[in-house]
Amino acid sequence: PRFSSYAHAELARALRAARIPDELLRDSGFISAKDGGSSATDIARDLSGRPLTASFLSRILHDAVQVEAYSAPESSAVRYLQSTAVRLELHYAGDQSMVDALLMPRSVFFKRSVMRELGHAAGKASLAPQKLLRDVMSHEVEAAFLASSACSIASSVARVPIPFAYRVEHSIDREVPFNSCFATFLQDFSPLQGWHQLGELPAAPMAAALAALAKMHAFFWACDVEEQEHRYLSAAALTELKNSVWSHATYWSLDRQPLKQLEELDSNWRATRNRFERELRAAPVPRNVSAGSLYDASERIGERLANLAHNLDAQVHGTKPGSSFRTLIHGDPKAANLFFRDSSVGLREFEYEDEVGMIDFQWSGFGLCAVDVVYVIASSCAIEGLDLEGEKERGMLRDYHRVLVQALVEFGVAESADHAESVVAPLDSLFELYRVCFLDFARIVFAYHWPRIEASPEVLASRRGMLGSNTYNKSTPHAVWFVQRTVAYLEGYASS
Repeated sequence: PRFSSYAHAELARALRAARIPDELLRDSGFISAKDGGSSATDIARDLSGRPLTASFLSRILHDAVQVEAYSAPESSAVRYLQSTAVRLELHYAGDQSMVDALLMPRSVFFKRSVMRELGHAAGKASLAPQKLLRDVMSHEVEAAFLASSACSIASSVARVPIPFAYRVEHSIDREVPFNSCFATFLQDFSPLQGWHQLGELPAAPMAAALAALAKMHAFFWACDVEEQEHRYLSAAALTELKNSVWSHATYWSLDRQPLKQLEELDSNWRATRNRFERELRAAPVPRNVSAGSLYDASERIGERLANLAHNLDAQVHGTKPGSSFRTLIHGDPKAANLFFRDSSVGLREFEYEDEVGMIDFQWSGFGLCAVDVVYVIASSCAIEGLDLEGEKERGMLRDYHRVLVQALVEFGVAESADHAESVVAPLDSLFELYRVCFLDFARIVFAYHWPRIEASPEVLASRRGMLGSNTYNKSTPHAVWFVQRTVAYLEGYASS
């Protein structure tokens, strides 16, 4: 029963707070967190449910150095709808100089997704089994991508900011997806190494994030074209990559959404619009929009997006290998999936020029590079970096394009900067793709993201401190900006 599951969760939380499981797990090498708080003992388990052991961690890291003990601080734990994760802090036995000489990690990021233990998955198993299968496949994609040689080479040779996977485990049941489970042990973007996360991205972190995406996009440019030659990846590595990731990335393409989504889009938006009526009436409208207020200008957004949905979906998610601007994209590059580090911090495990790290590759696959650019700007940019007419967006696109051009030349995709700018990735074409990709993404915001949380100014204010929440889901100024730019791009799309 629903009440019993909540009661069990509360009991487990109380036991962890009292450190009762900590004492029971001593023989496995588990120790209490150094910060004095409780431990995420519910997460620090293998796929069968048994506690992780220090000896197991030794084997997956380096047999020459023994992990004597580990902790799993609750303060580092995250419990999302589709997964749980915790930082495993490691303590080594013996000579610490050997530990330093071998560059042994001081922590490992452990991500665990056991469908039967996730309430969100249980709901989907009964109400939306096709979405549960989609989610299971996304975990399968992430596991395969992180274990691929292409991922390893991109990280080590091309310095694309993807964490190294020490070990990837999974048990996949396509007949009964609810039985599936996944575990990954990843190189950690640890605070001990100066890494941190941001709820939204001011100018400098946003520029760094766009530069990191540009390098990733350039490295994997046209990698799904048959018999494509790559400066760093062998034919076998390219084949493995194509078999590892989605043929088209992201979770919001129409084939991965319920059929009724478009039917309900107009009514869902009208309900959301009414909850924001005061804010929308007070907001200015873009120059290319003829209306007395944003409230009036936005009345038919749902209807218009629904009517355009199939055309936009074909343009964004229906591209074929060899299409312009098609590459491997992250698919979900929001602030919650990005880590940052000041350049003044000494490097140990990571040596990325941009000081940006990426996680969560469940929706990675082939698609238009502009999809990632739209997503990171629309979901994560600080309000100071946005404006009514889109001038600041275009500035960020120029910054992204500048790094993209440099990387396309560096990785051998383009013969020169002129070739990259005029033939491979013209800036004017990127501007146009950005508008199309923005409108395609707007559909999922208006149809799902806002209705799911019953968005209102009060709801968004209550979510303000949520790190994992997109900006338009926790800030009314961001939500109003998103409506403004959607109206503007709809007008521009119609006139073109």
